[in-house]
Amino acid sequence: MSNNSTMVERWINSAMMSKDELKKQVMSFSDLVENWDSYGGAPLPQKTIEKALEVLEWLPEVEHWVAVPGSDGSIQFESTKDNGLTVEVVAQDNL
Repeated sequence: MSNNSTMVERWINSAMMSKDELKKQVMSFSDLVENWDSYGGAPLPQKTIEKALEVLEWLPEVEHWVAVPGSDGSIQFESTKDNGLTVEVVAQDNL
């Protein structure tokens, strides 16, 4: 398994994180390089990471959310509760 695959699995299996841990996870997305997911995943723009950190401040019950990088340079916050809510963050420059 590649190092990038291990990172993705860690993100997906990281429910019940504190807000500080979730912030660190989002900031770690800046380390992603071209093709990070082996499907042509784009590096995440710093602007997207900054916007995601702003959105994180507004998420209720943050310990029930997980952050997942998108191959298009976006970041998704997905609820691990039964409601299945998803919030996607895309920097305006990426639209």
